[in-house]
Amino acid sequence: MNYLSKMILIIITFTSLVIAPLTLAYMSQRMTNQRLILNEAQTFVDKIADKGYVTGEDIDKFNLGLNSHGLVMDSRVHRLVRSAVETPDGKLRTIYTSADEADTGDDVYKPVYQYNKGDIVKIDVNEVAGDTATRFVSIILKLQMPQLTFNLAKVVD
Repeated sequence: MNYLSKMILIIITFTSLVIAPLTLAYMSQRMTNQRLILNEAQTFVDKIADKGYVTGEDIDKFNLGLNSHGLVMDSRVHRLVRSAVETPDGKLRTIYTSADEADTGDDVYKPVYQYNKGDIVKIDVNEVAGDTATRFVSIILKLQMPQLTFNLAKVVD
């Protein structure tokens, strides 16, 4: 009986002194990285909405900035074009349709999208691979954490 209580004490001690602090440190770092990625994406959307166009170099810098925070991320930039449609009752309704992606060829500085006033710049950001926190939690605690996925959009002024 004394042997069993010592084993339980060792397991509880190991859990409270090793696993709990590691989990807390990993998850804290993951949340910080997610916040930095969200800030990076918001800055990019604001910059494109203010400039009115986006180049291949802008997209490359944005992707580099996203992936510099410790998570492997993928992003897509969309151009939503505003158009008016007449409804059957005679009223005009504004809709947004997605424009096809433009090809920059070899010129990285050539605009990929030239936005008009009232168009919407939209980005989709998805986490491609898990980080240390995700792997640690899934192996030790047997929990599956959701991957980071979000969309941001802004109307071009």
